[in-house]
Amino acid sequence: MKQIKVYIYIILIVFIFANIMQELNLTRKYIDTKIIHTQFLFMQNLPDCLVKTLEYSFFIPNCEQYEIGSFLEVVSTAQSMSDKGLFQLKRLKVQAVDVFMPRAGSGKYWWRKIILFSHHVKSSLLEKIIPFLPLTHSGLVSGMVFGGAAVLPQELQDSFRVTGLTHVVSASGYNVSVVASLVLVILSKLFPRQVAGLGAVLLVWFYATTAQLVPPVVRAAIMITLNLLASWVFFKHNPILKSLVITVLIMLFFQPFFLLSLSFWLSTLATLGVILILPLLEGFEGSFSRLFTGQLCVIKNNQPANIFIESFLVTLAAQSFTLPLVAVVFGEVSWLSFLTNTALLWLTPIITLLGLGLMILGAIISFIPGLWPQVAPVLAVVVWLPAEVFLSGIEWFGQLEWGLIKFEFPWWAMVIWWGILGLIIFRKNYVAFHAH
Repeated sequence: MKQIKVYIYIILIVFIFANIMQELNLTRKYIDTKIIHTQFLFMQNLPDCLVKTLEYSFFIPNCEQYEIGSFLEVVSTAQSMSDKGLFQLKRLKVQAVDVFMPRAGSGKYWWRKIILFSHHVKSSLLEKIIPFLPLTHSGLVSGMVFGGAAVLPQELQDSFRVTGLTHVVSASGYNVSVVASLVLVILSKLFPRQVAGLGAVLLVWFYATTAQLVPPVVRAAIMITLNLLASWVFFKHNPILKSLVITVLIMLFFQPFFLLSLSFWLSTLATLGVILILPLLEGFEGSFSRLFTGQLCVIKNNQPANIFIESFLVTLAAQSFTLPLVAVVFGEVSWLSFLTNTALLWLTPIITLLGLGLMILGAIISFIPGLWPQVAPVLAVVVWLPAEVFLSGIEWFGQLEWGLIKFEFPWWAMVIWWGILGLIIFRKNYVAFHAH
């Protein structure tokens, strides 16, 4: 009976996936032949007047500036031969751009209000710490807390690329899980368990909004929501693999174009690797693996003995699925990533939590006029020190240019790689099942 349920479950997923692909294909054909009307929520100043949405990219005519939170209606056509790669955005040729305001009280109206409020909160928090840190340190803290490697100098961005650590300063699911853990710890001290769980869900989604709801952030927010509702509100255990499958289906149902998003695939595959491969490597779940998958329930008597060992194992598990895709898309891989993640990954939650904590503390102390500028330079040292250690490690490893090598990988080899991993996982679970 269990096997029948599994087969039905797999057939249902394949059926849904096939329908999504069909809808995606029809949508892409329509875009290629028709004039499109799309709505874009303008959120920030854009470099080179280039707008990037999930599906398209286009240049704003005359580099005209718009108010943050404005809705734009873009009339355009798709340029021919602009979508040569699976993960490349469709380039649009803009014909006209009009600004419109949603009707007061409508869903879009309140969504605009939420975006403006989240942007204001984000800017206010960053202002509490950025003036008191060096440029690179403030950029690192800002990137780890809210995402955005673009705020870092180009040389440092290159070092992140060589070391394979760009993911720690981009809006990722790991950042969301770190912040969610902090929120959950604080709320659980102040409110009953169910209230704390619901409050954490609301704050997680507000944080995800400040991080611009990119695919990895949405993935983590949904998985954390499912986990918190199950364990903290309804007191039930929600299998993490089931949460990932449900999350992927929800994301693709509401936005089929996630299928063309590289960040969506990398985030999903990394999480899948941690869920399936990590137990084969270490036999237990540790703090990093729970943060990676958004599994925030407390697991006792299974704490890792060595944080560096777990950092290496989590990196190995995550990259077991993502490494071939990176090689196929970019034609290069960072062999240093295993070493750098092992040596530096443990600093990420420390910097993130200390940076966010100082921002919140600054917002509270700022109610007393003149006090925060006096104490901030001293308190900023707390986050400066781990940030300095992290940046020193990045700069040192970044000098080893041989760590980033060209590695052409065909699509068929990637499929074979994943197939071998699937067979290993199936065999291990099959043996373990029959052993019991």
